Amino acid sequence: MSENAAQAAEATAAAIASKATYTGGAAGLAGFLTQTDWLGLLGVGIALTGLIISFYFSYQRNQREKEEHEIRMRQLRDQCNVKE
Repeated sequence: MSENAAQAAEATAAAIASKATYTGGAAGLAGFLTQTDWLGLLGVGIALTGLIISFYFSYQRNQREKEEHEIRMRQLRDQCNVKE
């Protein structure tokens, strides 16, 4: 899979995870307010799953941006003949 396609898939998954977190939180709140235990637990489970997925994709994005930064810095140092 090309890098652009991978980034697009990652952005889509992160957006879905974010929406799942909000939906799960809302379902958990609704279950709490209506005192429906299973709905509250389901909502909390969905919210936690969405949160974990969001953290995972944020970590991957951070690692990728860090690598890109290091490559750019190496290129700039080579252009300027700067020694580390």
